[in-house]
Order: sequence, then C-alpha cells, then structure tokens
Amino acid sequence: ARSIVDGFVAAGRSMAEDYAVAREFLTPELSQQWRGDTSTLIYEAVNVVNGADTNQYTIQLEIIGAVDAQGVRTVYPDHSTRAVDVVVSKIEDQWRISDAPNGVMLEASTFNKIFSAQTLYFYNATFRYLVPDVRWFPTGSGTATSMVQALLAGPAPYLENAVVSAFSSAGSLVRSAVPVRDGTATIDLSRATFQDATDQQLEATLIPLNNVTNVKMLQNENEITLADQSTTIEPALVNPSTPDTLIGIADKSLVYVKGRSIIPVGGLPEISRYNPREPAMSPIGNRYAFLNGSRKQLWTIGEDGALDLGLEGESLIQPSMDLAGWTWTA
Repeated sequence: ARSIVDGFVAAGRSMAEDYAVAREFLTPELSQQWRGDTSTLIYEAVNVVNGADTNQYTIQLEIIGAVDAQGVRTVYPDHSTRAVDVVVSKIEDQWRISDAPNGVMLEASTFNKIFSAQTLYFYNATFRYLVPDVRWFPTGSGTATSMVQALLAGPAPYLENAVVSAFSSAGSLVRSAVPVRDGTATIDLSRATFQDATDQQLEATLIPLNNVTNVKMLQNENEITLADQSTTIEPALVNPSTPDTLIGIADKSLVYVKGRSIIPVGGLPEISRYNPREPAMSPIGNRYAFLNGSRKQLWTIGEDGALDLGLEGESLIQPSMDLAGWTWTA
C-alpha cells in the first residue's frame, strides 16, 4: 500500500493527458474528481509515514515553495514543512488511493525542468505603462493557453490594488485552448471580455514565447480588430528607458552624475547643515529628496526650490520619487 503512495508522488512529474499516470494510482471514483493542475508543492525532501488511522498515510514534505492554479509562486522560508494526508483502499485485490487532495508534488530540480517563468502584463492605473507579473507554468503546447487564462483571471494578489486589466473580469475563452500555428496564437474570447480591451496587453504577454510571432483575436469565432472598438487606450510603454543622469552628493550639496562628470544642481537652497545623504530625484521635473545625516528626517525640494521637512522617523531608508509626484521611504 505504501508503494502506491510513493508512486503517486513520483507520478506528479508526468502531465501528459491530464496527469494520466498519476490517475492510475487512484480509485476509479477519485480519478474522475481529482485535479492535478490546481497546485504544485515544490519540495526538497519527502517521507511517507503511517497516518493516524488504518489505511491512512501522511506524506511529509520539506517544501521551498508552491505554485497555484494561476501560476502565482509562493516562496517559503528554509525548513518549512507540509503534511499531505491520503487514504488507500483495496479495489479488486489491488491498493489504490481513495482520498487525496488536488494538486501534485515535485522535487525542486524536477520542478525547474518542467516549469518556467513567464511574464503576464497588466496596466498601471493611467494605462501609460505595462507592469510585469511573473508567473510559473509548465513548458509545452499548453503554455499559451495557461497564460491567457491567468491573464483573464486578473493580477497576482500582491498586485491587485496597483494594476488594472483591459479585459473584463467577466470575460473568458470561448474555447479552452489557445492554438499556436505558424507563429500565430489565436484567442477566441467571449463578448463580455471586450469591455475596454486592447490587443497590446495580450501581445506583450504572448509574443515573448518562442513559438509566437503574432496574436489573432476572435470574438465568438469572428475575427476582430480592436482598433474598431473605439478604444481610447494609447499604446503603453514596456520596460521604458531611464535617464542616464544620476543624483548624488558632493561636499554636502546635490550634484548630477553623468558618466564621469559631476555637475552641481543649480538654484537649490543650502542644505549642508543637514549633512545630507541618500538623495533621490523625480523622473520628470525638478524635485529632489534626501535624508539628514542621522536618517531621522526626510527633506524634499519642490519645483519652486522650497525646502520642506517631509517626514520624521527612525532609520529611514533611501527615498524614491515616482511619476505621480509621490516621495517614498520606510
């Protein structure tokens, strides 16, 4: 009976035909219900022990991470453990697993061979930038399908309040597959998906795949050009370039650093008395920030050159300034 449990764990590495090998270790009833694609536990060590009840076994795992059905990866601290309980039953004189949770377990090196990181893209709130959302999917013919399904499901939990999608959360694939033929990925979406849709979000997500050079979108099997949808979304920037000028401090004053040149920043108030350190400057316009020598004060300099005490605290980290005009520290 225990060898059946060992075999079930090992069978998780074969995803062919919807985990057909793993299903051979299950009773016919459980085989119909069990799903292997809902989660993947990534382990470094595994041990199967007798459970609390007869015919029950516990799979003890030392795990380093997990991937959910949408490809969101969670990394666990060193020496984290997880116990997975399974029940076995005899079917026609052969042991089979009659109760087990959904999902599979993969040894770390096997996971790295089967899964790869892929990048989904969502918009920032102003639709000016495409923000990367890294997910993990099995490599193979179904990667494009998994990526589109995850994109339609929305951003990862840690990005939910920071990004938006051009696709309605009510949207879905008409066919549960995204075929790729001759470099063209064909995506058939329901009518509800096209609320504010733009093909740029899908193209940025899929074209980095080795076998995709073009994205064709259908609406209920009819080809559609989103330019006809009267969308107001301008093309967004992906990995925008950054200026080559840095901000620094020399002789207790703010300076620009470009290559090997150091240029004093003109028109600023005298700040040497604060013993400035950890400077920052805005991406657009002329705004600056710095910490005082004890890292207890954050000072800002506005477009008008006015010096203001922005924040007081303990052991403040180097500030940063964003496009929206906010200055950040912690």
